[in-house]
Parts: sequence; C-alpha cells; structure tokens
Amino acid sequence: METVSSTEVPQENSDKFTAGATVVYPDSSFCVEAVEGSNYLWQYLLRKDGSRYGGQRFYWLHNFSNSVVRKGGMAFDAAGYLWVLTDIGVQVCDQNGRVRGIFALPVELATELVDSSENKLKDIRLEITDGELLFISPSATYRRKLGVKAAVPGVTPVSEGAG
Repeated sequence: METVSSTEVPQENSDKFTAGATVVYPDSSFCVEAVEGSNYLWQYLLRKDGSRYGGQRFYWLHNFSNSVVRKGGMAFDAAGYLWVLTDIGVQVCDQNGRVRGIFALPVELATELVDSSENKLKDIRLEITDGELLFISPSATYRRKLGVKAAVPGVTPVSEGAG
C-alpha cells in the first residue's frame, strides 16, 4: 500500500468545496476535487445533505514533462466520463478513473496560457452541452463540436463495471 503525505490529502469539510476545483457526478452520489501539487483527483462520496465522506485518490492525470499538471475546470458528461482542463489539453477520464483521451486546447487559448507563468487555467470553466465542449474564460468563449451529450442532473449514467 502506498503512503500518502499529509500535505497531499485534502481535508474533509462537509460544507465547503474548493470553488472551480470540484465537480459533482450527475446523480449527486459523489464529487471529484482537484488538489494543488498533485496529478491525482480525489473522489468523495456524498451524503443526501451534500456533505462528503470517504475520500480517496481516484483519477490520475497525465503530463508530458513528468511534472505536476496544472488543472482548470472540470465537467461530467452523460456517460459519466470526467472531462478535465489541463495545461496539456482536455483529459477525458472513464468511470474507472483512467484517462482515455487528451484533446488539444483551442490554439488561441493555448497561446494565452503559455504566455503566463501563473495558473490561468483556474479561471476557465469547462461546460458540456449536447454536441459541444465549451471553454469559458474571462476574455472569450471557445467551442469545440464533439459527439458528446450533457449530463442530466439526477440521472445515473450506465455503469461500465469495475474493469
């Protein structure tokens, strides 16, 4: 069993999520939180009152330079896949926590991010609508047409199993 340093373990706080760094699964059964300084995303179960418990490292994000990935907005789609905006592109994770694909960022957005040493990704929201992936930054909105469906709140995506 791997030991986790105490600086990497996010504190369970039943009433606060980190703004912009937490996303709730479509059926509200769990949430995912991005943690600074780690390529892991933490998954928490949610009680009916919205408080979280039972956190664990679940998703692992890739990085080409073997360093800590910078993270931005996150969103779930109708299939229960997690889409995460990172400095190397949008990483799409399956229900079992594995990255299944990485989409390049829009050229204009990538250029804007490269010109900054600070993590501007934190200011960019990622939204999924039926057929589109939206990158919403303070300066512009970028759209990418994809065969993706938006998550429906309260609806549990079909399970892919544990494999």
